This record gives sequence, structure tokens and C-alpha cells, in this order.
Amino acid sequence: MRFVATDQVEDGARLGMDVFGGLTGTVPLLRAGVSLDQRYRRALLDAGIERILVDDAESQGIIVTTSLTDVTRQEATQKLEPLLDRSRYAIVRGDRVSANAVAIATRVASIVAEEVLDTQSGVMSFADGFGPRGYRLQHPIDVTVLGLLIAQRLFEQYGRITGGGVRTTDGVDDALRRLSFGLLLHDVGAVDGFEGVRLRNGLLDQGALAPLSAHTQAGNDALPFMFVSAHAVAAVRCHHEHWDGTGPRGLRGSQIPQFARIAAVADVFDALTSSRDGHVPETAHAAVEAITEASGTIFDPEVVEVFCTIVAPFPPGTPVTLSDGSSGIVTDVPADALHRPRVRLLRDAAGIRLEPVEFAVGGGQSSLSIAAAA
Repeated sequence: MRFVATDQVEDGARLGMDVFGGLTGTVPLLRAGVSLDQRYRRALLDAGIERILVDDAESQGIIVTTSLTDVTRQEATQKLEPLLDRSRYAIVRGDRVSANAVAIATRVASIVAEEVLDTQSGVMSFADGFGPRGYRLQHPIDVTVLGLLIAQRLFEQYGRITGGGVRTTDGVDDALRRLSFGLLLHDVGAVDGFEGVRLRNGLLDQGALAPLSAHTQAGNDALPFMFVSAHAVAAVRCHHEHWDGTGPRGLRGSQIPQFARIAAVADVFDALTSSRDGHVPETAHAAVEAITEASGTIFDPEVVEVFCTIVAPFPPGTPVTLSDGSSGIVTDVPADALHRPRVRLLRDAAGIRLEPVEFAVGGGQSSLSIAAAA
């Protein structure tokens, strides 16, 4: 399987994953395995889906592992939609989120966390098969997945930071459960939407601080402290703070709660790589590069370091152009060497088809490197 721009899909290619055009995703717009043609391409583009996973002859045998199973994602999505709707109404009325809503959110976060933390898989793709209309629901789910993966490794390597500023490897499981809740509801206060994050001229841009400050404060005020961990609330309140102190509240460095530092990286990566209204998704490589460049200014360098050991810039299924102009598809990526993927070479620099050959780039077998995601 491989990822292809929707408008470049050839007739007869089979769809590699279910694609959803609506909010809840209970009924796919198109099912995996359907043979694509002009009519289906138009339906996908009309739904705002710019990039899809296809299964064709050139990508035969390439396995793309998604971040969640379809069953888990669907269950989480179905429970999350009414939860966010009720929370939005409560916030608009000036009320706090109800204890019942907190219980539902805890359950959804647990559903996601249970699969993420219990599954030992290789390098995964964070594509979810949803267009812009699904962003409101899929974004919190995907941020929860990535944030938990980062936190699990971060706590293992460096320890979690307690309220007293002490690092410890004790109580990690409980900390991950609390974090999952904060990640899932990190944008609960954004009842009217906001511009979010994007790349502008290759640089990370998070928009004006005022709307970011407003929605984080609204989320903070809406969560009932008697039912929600203070650490989880901190992720909601402070995930737009910048490491250098230029964020909405001016917190800097260690003043920013650790949960919020983790949420910040997961939030931006998913926002950049997702289909949203007015935003064409960035490649994983472009998003990883943007986050790496913002290490020490927007993001905690320690969190970015761990993030870069989890998210592959060129995950399996990514079409790539090599340094000599030839092109191919990433077939797999070693979990301990994300910068050295294996590539199936398919065409030379002139675009002429070659007999497929696979090799590791950036290693001893080849002097070639990846120039860009195609």
C-alpha cells in the first residue's frame, strides 16, 4: 500500500483503507478495497480528502500500520461526538462540564489508551482516513494516541515530573491515564473553532495568541476540578505555552507543566498533518521538520527528542524522491533508525519505469538520500 494525492490516483487502484466523509465516521464514504475511478476521485475531493491510501501493483506487500484499529477508533468517535456537543453547550451557557461528561471522557480516553499502551507495534502511520469535517472529532483522538506514545517513552527515559518538580519513574501508569484525559479534552474550550497551527513559508505559525489564550482558558474554567486531575487540566490550560515564554500566559521552560509540553507537540503534529478547512495536510516529513526547528523556542527540547524517536519522517507507504532524482516508495522503517528507511526504487530521474529494487537509504548500502516526499 502507499499514499497518493487523490487527484493523481490511477483508475483501477484499490482503496487501502476506509475513508469517511462525515463527522462520526460510522458509515464510510468509501470502503477499503473499492476499485477507484473518476467518479470516486471526485467524491473524495468534494469531501476535502486530498490524500488517500491505495493498494496497487507497485506497492504490493507494503504494510501500513495505522495508529488505532478501526473498531477502537469508531467506538471512541461515537462516544466523543455527543460528549463534545454537551460540553460545548455547557461552556456557551457559562457552566462547567458535568460529572457525567467527565465520566464519559474518562471512558473514551481509557479506550484509546488501552490499545495504544498495550500494543507493541512497529512504525505506524497517523493517517486516519477522515476529511476536514471529521477533524473536530479525530484531532483529539489522534493527539491522545501520539501524546501517550511520547509520554510513555519520555517517562521511561527521563521520568515524569511531579507537582513538586521531582522526576520519578513511579506512578507512571496512573500518570498516563490522567494524561490521556487531558489530551482528549485539550481543545474542549474551542467551542467556536480557531485557526490552529500551520506552516507559513516553511515556518511554524500558531496564529494570534488571543484566540489560543481564550480557548485554553475556557477549557480550564469548564472542567470541574473536583472530578478532574490538576495535571490533566494543566494540559488543557497550557498546551499553547511556548518554551521561550512567548505563549499566551508567558510561562517558560520548567514553568510549563510536563503534561502540557507533551500535548503541545502532539497537538501541532496532528494539526499540521490533518485535513482541515482551508488547510492542505503537510507530509509527516514537513511536520517533523517544523517541530524539530521549533525545539527550544516553542517546544520542550526533551519532548521533541523523544518525539523524533517515535514519528518517522517518511513512514511506510510514503512516495519519495531521492537525491539523484529517482523515485520510489518507502517499504519499511527500522524502529531504531527512523532516518534510514528502506525504499522500493521504481523510476529513474526521467520518470522511466525501472525494475523494482529495494535498499536502505542513508546507510552503508547506498549513497542516496531522500530529498522529499513526493
